[in-house]
Amino acid sequence: MSTERQKNFSRKHDQLDIFRQSGWASEIREDKREAILNFGKIKTFKAKSAVYSAGEMSDGLYGVLQGVVELTHPNELGEMVAFHQVEPGYWIGDLAHLAQKERLITISTVTDAVLLHLDASAIYYLLKQHPTLITDFYRLTYQNVRLALRLISSLSASQNTRAIVMRLLIHDDGSDPAPWFVLTQKSLAEMTGISYPTVRRVIRPFLDNGWVEAANGRMRVINRAALLAHCESV
Repeated sequence: MSTERQKNFSRKHDQLDIFRQSGWASEIREDKREAILNFGKIKTFKAKSAVYSAGEMSDGLYGVLQGVVELTHPNELGEMVAFHQVEPGYWIGDLAHLAQKERLITISTVTDAVLLHLDASAIYYLLKQHPTLITDFYRLTYQNVRLALRLISSLSASQNTRAIVMRLLIHDDGSDPAPWFVLTQKSLAEMTGISYPTVRRVIRPFLDNGWVEAANGRMRVINRAALLAHCESV
């Protein structure tokens, strides 16, 4: 096998391992997980490419295997507002597909990305083979609605510090070591509607005290309790 083919094989193997070991798919029974891989199509996207757009009819589900993907929603003025960025292991498209309605959000890539696509025919045959997958699909919808509610609740904070802390804690799953997640101070400002200078001012003591770490466009929460206590004091 040529060096290039070896690299491609290794890269694909790593991507499928991500599918099996993270996010919604990791909670599915193994035989159903492998069936999804058999029916799914791997698609590659350049950075800043649209995967699908709000208003389009559903063409199935997408799972992120590699790269960073941004979720945006049109406001009442028709402006696209970014509200979240996701990484490998995240699945989207379930709600519109199960409801047979148009897309509510636009999905676009921040970086070069690789996604696994389950189109309508694949989902049809999967459900024929594994009828209990419908419960798994609704579990995915449940997870995504729960995330949406957490994002909405973080915007309801009347104080900037609380809003920023709530947003950071959405990404903290309590695991040890703390997981890194894609988020910059600039994107945090855009997604919370708080000015960039204010975000920098609020986050500075978090970084200085070691409650939060930031590097290479990512962050992680090191001390959840300290962040919560700080919210109580402001």
